Amino acid sequence: MTSKWILTIVLSGFLFTSFGQQNPAWEKWALLMGEWVGEGSGQGGGTFSFKPDLDQKILVRKSHSEYPASANKPEIIHADLMVVYPDYSGSPNKAIYFDNEGHTINYSITYSDQLIVFTSEKVPNVRVYG
Repeated sequence: MTSKWILTIVLSGFLFTSFGQQNPAWEKWALLMGEWVGEGSGQGGGTFSFKPDLDQKILVRKSHSEYPASANKPEIIHADLMVVYPDYSGSPNKAIYFDNEGHTINYSITYSDQLIVFTSEKVPNVRVYG
């Protein structure tokens, strides 16, 4: 009876540590974290934030910018949200982006020296403008 109890405790501990997500390491993101203000030369501006959320399990990026109307264009207001999150390995290798124009973009993230590289997934039958 005692050996079954010990085996149950050991297996339970293994399952909890194997499948529970740990806090991802956000050190490479430190320079981006915070709240930022973009100030144009009188032609627009906006705000940007990059903060950990959900007990440091994800990073949330929010952006809002406004550009005044001109003779040829109406006022433009852009807002977006991005969530960076860990994949099954616990490493922050995924992100998803949404904006008020209706775009949704899924990203894979890789790291190289001092770079963080976002690569979007290819979406069939969607033309990319660049």
